[in-house]
Amino acid sequence: MIENGNSPTTPSVDALRKLQEIRTFRGEPSRFWSLYLETLLEIVQAPAGVVCLLDPQNEWLTLAHAPQGPNSQSYLRLFLEEIEQARLSCKAQNFAIFPKGQNLIIGCPLVIDSQGTMCLFLACLERNREPQAYPLVQSLLTSNDLYAHYRIHRSVGDSLLQKQQLAQILDLSVLINTDDRFLACAMTLVNELSTRHKCQRVSIGWMEHGYAKIKAISHTSHFEKKMDVVRTLEDAMEESFEQDGDLVWPTVSTTRTVVRAQETYAKSQDSGHLATLLLRLGEEAVAVVCLERKNAGFDEQELQMLRISLDQVARRLHDLHDRDRWFGARWADKIRRKLSKWLGFEHTWIKAGILAAMALAAFVALVPIPYRVDAPALLRTDRIVYVTAPFEGYIDSVSVKPGDLISKGQELFRLDRKDLLLQEADLVAESQNYLREIQKAQAAEDLASIRINTAKLEQTTAKLSTTRWRLEQSVLRSEFGKAVVVEGNLEQKRGAPVRQGEELLKIARIENIYAEIDVEESELRNILQSKSGEIALKSRPSETFKVKIERINPAAVVKDKDNVFLVRATLDKVPDWFRPGMAGVAKLDAGTQTLWWIISHRTIDFLRLKLWW
Repeated sequence: MIENGNSPTTPSVDALRKLQEIRTFRGEPSRFWSLYLETLLEIVQAPAGVVCLLDPQNEWLTLAHAPQGPNSQSYLRLFLEEIEQARLSCKAQNFAIFPKGQNLIIGCPLVIDSQGTMCLFLACLERNREPQAYPLVQSLLTSNDLYAHYRIHRSVGDSLLQKQQLAQILDLSVLINTDDRFLACAMTLVNELSTRHKCQRVSIGWMEHGYAKIKAISHTSHFEKKMDVVRTLEDAMEESFEQDGDLVWPTVSTTRTVVRAQETYAKSQDSGHLATLLLRLGEEAVAVVCLERKNAGFDEQELQMLRISLDQVARRLHDLHDRDRWFGARWADKIRRKLSKWLGFEHTWIKAGILAAMALAAFVALVPIPYRVDAPALLRTDRIVYVTAPFEGYIDSVSVKPGDLISKGQELFRLDRKDLLLQEADLVAESQNYLREIQKAQAAEDLASIRINTAKLEQTTAKLSTTRWRLEQSVLRSEFGKAVVVEGNLEQKRGAPVRQGEELLKIARIENIYAEIDVEESELRNILQSKSGEIALKSRPSETFKVKIERINPAAVVKDKDNVFLVRATLDKVPDWFRPGMAGVAKLDAGTQTLWWIISHRTIDFLRLKLWW
């Protein structure tokens, strides 16, 4: 039997070429075993084979098998049934050849380490190829040490790569140590990481009170801190900080980490791939570094190198950050560490006064009392209806104005009908004319004239129906009761033209009334756990009504130049005199706080925003 000019006992040119490729292979071990098995099967020209490893528990592990498909299980079962016999044969004579039914099993040991770990290659041949078995086995033995060579080359490559990475880390540390200011040091770090790892953008954010503040962006000398992209990037950094771990996006589907903020930022900026790493000082995370690369992801080896690089520069960045703070903050830290004095037994009244003051201060500072957040409130309803013009025309009369209560069937406004009435009269006359022509043609037995006039009559009748429908729609009436006109002062538009579909009135149905409460951004954290409160309206300030918080809008809105969060609250009881649009004041339960905190927290928050360095 001759194939491609070679005898069955001689490896083909393709097999030899694959052997040469395997000798220089540097990929993952799982891929190596698949290629190795494929090459060995091509050498022996066998349809099925397997590579098995004997683990320390004397159990056989399958490293690779072929073919893949429906027949794989039957071949695997065949090999596993005869693997012990093959092992004993290989141990005795360094190869195995024995029949199995209509097949012939051949095998040889594979060298994988210097400890003599048993690893076997088995192949299944046709029984009539038994004379070729021994030469084929000898061919296999000439290439059974390729995995050992693969491990040696891979170890050498890894060592060289580690040396190169170590040199890069040391170079980065030298560059960081040359800067004496924090911002300059941070810019050096992000620019170097961006260049070395071929990133489009690298950013560093410093953690302050649990929030990330962007300090430097690679190749960017100035950026606006209130930009949406900066805020979204800070959210992604805070997501990594809150989970106390490094995040990579896109992530593996089997991981349980939350990467929603990473995904939002990456899609908004078309970043492709993100790696968000924590800058740690000991066990504490003090900053977050975010790397963006569009064309390729971050593998484990690269992430490990980044992790080591950041650990090397963390102390330097932290020291520079502390040193560059405002001197008052540095002095305050020193005073807090050193200030500790005790009172003696002299000056009793002075000490009594001090104790009384301390008791009062302790009450103010330590005893919690109920605290409620004040916020403006507005009654609203989701049942809003817009009344539009049914066709083009002119406003003739208006029956309602904003604030009026309306009932079902009540007239709202009326469009001018003069042109429609004239058009109706013309069409009625025209239809009568066509009807007489039809009668005349019938008398003359003129079939063509009958058909022509009948078609014209139908056309005129259709136009007449449209005109009469418009006449009916020219008077707009309310389709429901218990409602109030919210917008649309049509008194000033009498005689004015309107377009079809133009919004003319906005009507709110007095149903499902709820309270919309504008909570200041500074007070939002105090009501996150709140569930109840009270509301009082300006029309009847002496009465209060219980409310239950249903939902807090996650996004802030701007009102009167301030950020507020809209809180939706349902009322336990809705009186008949409630109307959408009524305003008042809500007091939301915010747990218990000390009197000192209640008095001073707004001022302290204001000063923190105004005087921070």
